[in-house]
Amino acid sequence: MQHYLVPIHTTGTETDISCSIGTESAEEAGYMFVEAKDRLLNIGKWATYAGFEQISIVLTDAKNNIVRRTARRTDHIHILTGAEKADRDAYVIDALEYDDYPDYNRETFALRLHPTGGDAENDTATIVIERRRDALMAIYHARNHAGNEDMLWHGLPAAAWSQLMQSLLTCEYV
Repeated sequence: MQHYLVPIHTTGTETDISCSIGTESAEEAGYMFVEAKDRLLNIGKWATYAGFEQISIVLTDAKNNIVRRTARRTDHIHILTGAEKADRDAYVIDALEYDDYPDYNRETFALRLHPTGGDAENDTATIVIERRRDALMAIYHARNHAGNEDMLWHGLPAAAWSQLMQSLLTCEYV
């Protein structure tokens, strides 16, 4: 079942990358869900979690001041790539949503982004952390992206997004 924050795909590239792990119990998965959600919100450490060497990810407020805190709606994410760490892309966080479905022993936390500037209003990426009973998933959904399929979302290839999704679930860094 697709998360409600993931928009309908109408044009351009559509991509889904998911990673999942099983745990010994729903209780253990619940603890790991909280840790994964915290890692998702700690955007300034994404590059460290994923082990990126040529990529830095910086969180700024809506006025582009660098902040060292967890993400909030209207914050911007800057992806810096290459040896010179040039600011290649910026995205605004337009939604952060937690949902609990106790009848299904399921909970989700989602963060939705879209590029700043330009006319790419429908170009989105949604990252969902989901717990279903004793299983935990991190899923990257890209919708309506005008770029090519090799560089999935403005400079990060599929392997980088996959690595980040896995690290959100299993990273030892806190």
